[in-house]
Order: sequence, then C-alpha cells, then structure tokens
Amino acid sequence: MPIEKKQLKKTRSDITSESSIQLLSSIMNNQRIPNRNPYLLNASITDDIVSNLNFHSSYELIWGDHSDLDTLLKQIFYAGISLVEQNNYNLIEECRLTYLPYAEASAKFNFATELEKPDLEDLSEEQYHASEYVFFYINDNLKEEHKNFFSKSGTKKINKQLFNFINTTFPKLLSSFLSETNHQGKQVYDLMSSIIKYENEDIFESIAYGPEWFQHEPLTNSKIPLSDVRKNIINTGEKYIDAILNEQFETDSFFNDLKEYS
Repeated sequence: MPIEKKQLKKTRSDITSESSIQLLSSIMNNQRIPNRNPYLLNASITDDIVSNLNFHSSYELIWGDHSDLDTLLKQIFYAGISLVEQNNYNLIEECRLTYLPYAEASAKFNFATELEKPDLEDLSEEQYHASEYVFFYINDNLKEEHKNFFSKSGTKKINKQLFNFINTTFPKLLSSFLSETNHQGKQVYDLMSSIIKYENEDIFESIAYGPEWFQHEPLTNSKIPLSDVRKNIINTGEKYIDAILNEQFETDSFFNDLKEYS
C-alpha cells in the first residue's frame, strides 16, 4: 500500500480525514493494537483507501487479487476441509478418492496384505495430492462463493465470518463436486477393494491348504483348474485398475498442470 501511495504522490491527508491519519499510519506500517484494532481496518477508513488509492473494491483491499487472493483461498481451503472433516469425514474422504492414485493407495492400505500395503508416508503423500486435486476442481467455485460472501463484509469479527463461511459453503461445494464426478472415485475405490480382497482370499486359501492342494484342486465346468480361473480374474482386475488410473493420468487436466509444475 505505501507503494501505491507514493506512486500516486498522495499524502496521508489526501487519503483520509485528519482524525483518521494516525490510524492510516498504523495500517501502512502494520502496527496493530489487538485490544483496540486487531484487524486495522474499519468501514470508514476502508472507504477512504479504496476511493483514494485506486482499489476496485473493499474486497480487493482486504483479500488482495490474483496471486495474493489465490494464496489466501488455498489456505482457506485447507482450513476448511480440516474443519469439515471433524464432523463429516466421509464427505472429505470421498472427495479425495476422486484422485484415483489415492483411491488405489487407500484401498491397498485398508485391505492388502502387509507386504502389499503402502507406507504411511506414501499414503500421506497421495492424500496431499488428492487434496490438491479437489482444490484444483473447486477453486473457481470457491473463489466465486468467497467473493459473494465477503464482498460487503469488512474485517469486523472476520474469524467468525470465516468460520461461518466454511460451515455454510464447503459442504455444498464439496457435495456438488462429487455429484459432478458421479461419485466415480468411491466406485473405483470399492472396485479396487473388492479385487484386493478377492486376491487375499486366494492367497489365504493357498496357504491354508498347502501345495498338495493344487494336485487335487477342483476343476471348473470346462475342466480348468479353479486356481487358473482365479488368477485370470485377479490379472484382469489388476489390468482394469491400471487402465482406469492411466485414463485419468492421460485425460485429466490436473495431471497436465502437475507435469508443467514438476
């Protein structure tokens, strides 16, 4: 803001009234008095600054624009999903499952044998990417909702305003996101889980009966060993999972952006 003031060659008295000059000075130097003015801006001086320093609106003054606003919105997003998750874990988790690498890692972590489970660190990394994926797709709507909510709000009780914004807006935004995806992530997760559990049953049965079981195992209607049919199902399931993951990687815009920034 001081740069704006210098560029416009305006003194403090050109920006606000005599009675507010000291407050303006505190704002420009970020000198807060928590018990009196924790957020620096009041309605009157906000209007003065917007009018005289060429801001487009009080919203732009308070929240910034372009990269500044994007940074704040991402912080609000992560605070929001953390808050919503406390009361509605399933909503947040299903949103993350739309990022299919996380759906696969989560299914393996929950149902695979110990040797096949991903490390907790790897799962956490995929969960982070999954959250970034959700933000990528709701960002535009989040930005619009945020502007609608705060366009006429100042900084008074802003913490409470943010809390209300998250509680009223985030569940709707995230539910709409899931509807737009037709809940595909959860469906793929359930499919992956079923395939993994089927594979586990085959492994456990083989261990339980021992190697001699294969010499006497039952045959199918086509006189094919049952183990061969099961292996075919497992292999087909794994190929299908790989195909679904590859489709998202090749066609989803998020992965294109991810490659550009990596």
